[in-house]
Amino acid sequence: MTSTPVGSYTLTVTGTGASATHSTSVSLTVTVPDDFSISASPSSVTVVQGQSVTSTVSTAVTSGNAQTMTLSASGLPAGATASFNPSTVTAGGSSTLTIGTTSSTPAGSYTLTVTGTGASATHSTSVSLTVTMPDDFSISASPSSVTVVQGQSVTSTVSTAVVSGSAQTVTLSASGLPSGAAASFNPGSVTAGGSSTLTLSTTSSTPTGTYSVTVTGTGTSATHTNSLTLTVSAPNDFSISVSPSSVTVVQGQSATSTVSTTVTSGNAQTMTLSASGLPAGATASFNPSTVTAGGSSTLTIGTTSSTPASSYTVTVTGTGASATHSTSVSLTVTAALSGPRFVQTAAAGESASSTTLTATFPTPTGAGHLLVLAASVYTGATNQISKVTDPAGNTWTKIGAYCAAGHFSDGELWYAANANSVTSVTVTVAAAAVIAIEVNEFSGVATTNPLDVSGGASNTGTAAASGAITPATSTELAVGFVAGHGSVQAISVTATGYTAQSQQTSSNGGSTPVSVVSAYKVLSSVGSQEMTGIFAASMYWASGIALFRSA
Repeated sequence: MTSTPVGSYTLTVTGTGASATHSTSVSLTVTVPDDFSISASPSSVTVVQGQSVTSTVSTAVTSGNAQTMTLSASGLPAGATASFNPSTVTAGGSSTLTIGTTSSTPAGSYTLTVTGTGASATHSTSVSLTVTMPDDFSISASPSSVTVVQGQSVTSTVSTAVVSGSAQTVTLSASGLPSGAAASFNPGSVTAGGSSTLTLSTTSSTPTGTYSVTVTGTGTSATHTNSLTLTVSAPNDFSISVSPSSVTVVQGQSATSTVSTTVTSGNAQTMTLSASGLPAGATASFNPSTVTAGGSSTLTIGTTSSTPASSYTVTVTGTGASATHSTSVSLTVTAALSGPRFVQTAAAGESASSTTLTATFPTPTGAGHLLVLAASVYTGATNQISKVTDPAGNTWTKIGAYCAAGHFSDGELWYAANANSVTSVTVTVAAAAVIAIEVNEFSGVATTNPLDVSGGASNTGTAAASGAITPATSTELAVGFVAGHGSVQAISVTATGYTAQSQQTSSNGGSTPVSVVSAYKVLSSVGSQEMTGIFAASMYWASGIALFRSA
């Protein structure tokens, strides 16, 4: 019995018989049993999933002698383990209990039983185990795909969220950037659950392409990444040029140059054209005034008689949504020569009869200039030109219509004095007819009452003559023509000192063809003038001449 007092005792053992009684002695010693106690410190531990925690298991001899005991643990949650170091101790010694968990060990509170099993005794103690989820977070970027033009920047919002445990501070960084690009975060670190603005900046030399940028959030207990797709594109850009890049214009006249544009990168953009650096009295206009990169426009530089004669650099600028570029035109303004001067000619023919015919000038005519029209019409006196018109509404005056009775030929001269600038001239007849026309532009001619005298004739044969006329002054302008009818043969102007234009012919399938050649001469003396011409075969012809006063 556990209550028997310890000590030494003498026991008498007696045998009692019928005839005798005898005794003997037994020496008895009562001692305490070998026993121990067991405890754990701390007796309550907390561990994060996937981590481990320790407690010291202590033993003590409570009676008798020290004995060796084996340590074990029970009551562990799923995925948890327990180990002792050492696994056996002699009563009075201690061991380190290590409790390990995995990420799948259920979070919760558990009571573990730590048992020491000895030769003569077994004792247990409890350890309270609390398993908690780790402090963790997630990271994301929105938008997760961004596009930026070289030299510009783009942003994305980096968001974090607590997924377990408590919020922790997360430091943000980015990697995988192309050369010349940089990343910045505002703020640079956040508490899980917060957000930051990621700014991706590029330079003009950052290579175009698509890149995967890794955004990393580094916390105390966890590190996570998220990918963002970065596309670097070339900017919308263009080049601009002019042809010709050098133009010369006489005071009071105009010159043109073609402005060409080309897409150099990105997409085509619309640009507005402008010009600067013009001299006094000069103007610049573009047709059209806006173009889409890849298109072209006609630049017209106009001058007045007071525009200073000199050389200038005119800057032509194209202003687009994302780029502005310029090119230069070298402009030379020369002084206007005194007296009448030829500027340009327009001509037109046709292959079938019609009631109208239009001749277009290479460039717009100069304001205040003289326009002289020479026409060949296959109608004789029955269907002459009824009117001459142009887009500026200038007044056209008939000088003369030269035809012979019974002939189909008709040659006519018309003029417009002090004319507004035009690009074309149209003649009209009442009934469809075959027509050929030439219109000549002259400067330096009187703007009011310029016509001095005129003359003309019509006949048949191999030579044409208008008849002679005499100018009133020695500086007048002579303009004439020779017209042929019913033949497409070449006409040669034979009047001395005249400059002839190229022959204009309307074939009409060869049945009723007409031709006209105009010619001009600036006089230097007072003398009789006559327009003459020859051709190889006889044909109906008409010839006319007019003299105009100089300015």
